[in-house]
Amino acid sequence: MNLSPLMLVTSRHQMKPSFERCLETALLSGATLIQLREKDLDQTLFTFMAQMCRKLCVNYRAELLINGRPKMAQRLAIGGLHFPESALEEDTLPEFSLMGFSVHSLENAKRAEALGANYLVYGSLFSTASHSEIAPVGLDELRKVTQAVSCPVYAIGGISAANAKSCQEAGAYGVAVMSAVWQAPDIGEAVRDLLEVLL
Repeated sequence: MNLSPLMLVTSRHQMKPSFERCLETALLSGATLIQLREKDLDQTLFTFMAQMCRKLCVNYRAELLINGRPKMAQRLAIGGLHFPESALEEDTLPEFSLMGFSVHSLENAKRAEALGANYLVYGSLFSTASHSEIAPVGLDELRKVTQAVSCPVYAIGGISAANAKSCQEAGAYGVAVMSAVWQAPDIGEAVRDLLEVLL
């Protein structure tokens, strides 16, 4: 499976003037891996957004990951599922063609890979305004994780075009970003700048 080194994680509160317009701009600019997060939405609204994302991703030949809602992903025939770290405690997990986990430790990175993860998202790498209470793990810890697992690892947390390459140099396959794209003055330019650094 040929995954993009750039994963865009949705954040509708940052996606102005509209979620759909921002997502389409990112896809048009070369983004091909989208994670629909929006954890606080109820089932009805999340379903609406998932259907919108699926349509756009199909049109632009991008992979879509649904965060933490396996039954909905199955019902909507979306093949990618992203699990939170807490899912590692569950006895059984559904199978998807593309399945990944958020992890925050070396131990859980190994556990997720043993459960069949196709990729991991690890962090937070750098300090972020949205999670100022979380101490960043830093590049040395990222390197330990990438050396311990064989599946692709995406670094997340405070990632920008300025530091994305340093994550790859520490062994990351790529990066997962939100504000670096959605809060950029020009979303398309932000996507292109990140892809230029990563590819």
